[in-house]
Amino acid sequence: MNISAGRDQQVSLASHTLMVEEYIAEISAKQGKTVNLSHRNLKILPPVIQRLTHCRRLLLNNNDLIMPPSELISLVNLQELSLDHNSLTMLPSGIGQLTNLRYFSVSHNQLGFLPPEIGDLKSLEQLWIVNAQLTALPPELGLLHRLQKLGARGNHIRDLPSELSQLQHLQWLSLASNKLTHIPDCYSKLHNLSYLDVSDNDLEMMPLCCLKQSRLNTLLVSKNKVTSVPDDQLVGLAKLTKVDLRDNPFKDRPNHWKGLGFILLGSSTDNQDELQESLPD
Repeated sequence: MNISAGRDQQVSLASHTLMVEEYIAEISAKQGKTVNLSHRNLKILPPVIQRLTHCRRLLLNNNDLIMPPSELISLVNLQELSLDHNSLTMLPSGIGQLTNLRYFSVSHNQLGFLPPEIGDLKSLEQLWIVNAQLTALPPELGLLHRLQKLGARGNHIRDLPSELSQLQHLQWLSLASNKLTHIPDCYSKLHNLSYLDVSDNDLEMMPLCCLKQSRLNTLLVSKNKVTSVPDDQLVGLAKLTKVDLRDNPFKDRPNHWKGLGFILLGSSTDNQDELQESLPD
């Protein structure tokens, strides 16, 4: 019975692989720019994928990829690559050769770290590494001078590299649900940053660097250990449109905080109708 079931499974896998290869061959013949191989139960990538030389957008989400997909390295024209929800433990050697990538997402994997050559992706505008078991961010991220959005929520990051302050085009940064105790003062150099989420960390004070950023309008610091906000910091906060301090030890609004309704205090369960910022899964 087990032998028969095993044979059936092998036949089914072979048939499925053949279908995937035929699909890739068809797209390749048409010189297709977008290839969607998500939800295909892929454990490895078929070598024929290297024929997708005209591909600009490749989706490989929700598969069972474990080994680094080195077959992708030859697809140098890729501008968007999504590998979310797989079982990857590392990125393929040579990933830095994809110098035309603008969007790269490897969220919900078991990476643990990013290789230094991530800094070679000079065209990158968006990098999503949510829930990737990262314990640190490589300093080479500071070389991604075109980066506009960086999502690193749900990792185990304790310290941040000072090199991130070199990202002069960065507008959107999420470091929520990590283990941060402070934000480097040099991050005040992120002059184009408009959105910063450092909620659900171990911060004991407001990140002072944020008060010096002229374009910052949303600052999320909920679920930390902030106990107070000194009055001299209010001037810096006054230019923002939303400051979320809910679920911190500092819960009571001082009487002299008139006109500062944009600063959310108390418990998040008491503010169900407040606008929640959406984050990519």
